Amino acid sequence: MYQNKLLLISFLFCLNIIAQNDPIIDGLDSKIQMKRFQSILKIQSDSLYQYIPAIRERIFNQSLPGLMQEMLITLDYLKSEDIIILAERFISLADNFPPNDPFNNPLQSKVEVQHIFFKRNIYTYAPLVFEYINRERNKNQANIVVVNLLGEFLLNKSEYEQQAKNELLYIVDNDLFYLTRNRALNYLFKKYQTELANKYLQVFLSADSISNRMNALKMLCEINYPKMDSILRIIIQKDKEWIFKPTLADTLLKKYGKPVYLRTVINQKEIEQGKIIEPALNYIIKRFIPPRPSTTISTSEMIDNLIGYNTEMYGYGWIRDEYQYNIFDGLLNKIKEYYRRADPENLCREIFLLNEEIQSSKNENRITTEAYKFLHYHLQYIKESIEGELGDCQS
Repeated sequence: MYQNKLLLISFLFCLNIIAQNDPIIDGLDSKIQMKRFQSILKIQSDSLYQYIPAIRERIFNQSLPGLMQEMLITLDYLKSEDIIILAERFISLADNFPPNDPFNNPLQSKVEVQHIFFKRNIYTYAPLVFEYINRERNKNQANIVVVNLLGEFLLNKSEYEQQAKNELLYIVDNDLFYLTRNRALNYLFKKYQTELANKYLQVFLSADSISNRMNALKMLCEINYPKMDSILRIIIQKDKEWIFKPTLADTLLKKYGKPVYLRTVINQKEIEQGKIIEPALNYIIKRFIPPRPSTTISTSEMIDNLIGYNTEMYGYGWIRDEYQYNIFDGLLNKIKEYYRRADPENLCREIFLLNEEIQSSKNENRITTEAYKFLHYHLQYIKESIEGELGDCQS
């Protein structure tokens, strides 16, 4: 019995020595506030759950409101069981924070911990968010935490949806920081998609930040905004932001990828000859591969499109003579006819003949690289579509 007591005392003594030499605990108890911040960030980044009791013991003894707030956020991240009780105590203590502190004044401090409540579907303090927005509105520099809270209202709390929508639209139109405008627009897009299509177009055409314009362009392409290909074709020629033109060209080709759009980009490269963006446009043209048609396009439409592309490319001089154009046109029309008859044997034979003609005409320089890409890849897309309907073509 005496020996067991001695072992227990020795064990507790060792634990005490370890605690005394723990650099995290030393940091939390440091008189230097930066060291306390560093310890808290270390606990959070490494998910050191064993320090939850140590933070709880010290959180409300901090003289710096920002440190108290960071401890609370860390406890939330670590899923401390009593986080709501601690957050409510923080809210009550925030009234004593310095009223003129630009970062940790009472209202701002209360708002910046609201996500702790919102993620648990507690919206008791929600009006504080709009009170803070109204107070800070004239600065046109929205707190990113507040933008995220508005996004939470928009997506999950219908009673505040319209108010949150209006505030996010205001941020998109007026905020001074482009990243904040992007975040606000992202929330609106996630909720409303095509309903706000004209807002995305407005941002794309007139925002003063290329980042905002790129973000809006992505949204417009995702919702398949009507006649976006024509809009891009015009903008790439007229846009004053030369640095934006490669993005416009790349989007036009990857998303829509018709011969007329490749010609537009080639023409633009010639206009920009000798300028800084010429290599970028040249790179985009060289790596371009015609995109696979949408699944909504039927095999018949795919064949008709390639027949039209053949005529179009002959007009551009990409197919170098009428004789070669006529060969392609004849083979394509035979493919069209055999597909109409659902005659897989003759259909596949004509596909292989056309493929051989495309390869030989490329090797003999009877067509340009641009024509080869459209003929080759679209024939492959047609072949794959036919095989999905009628079975594999055998060579």
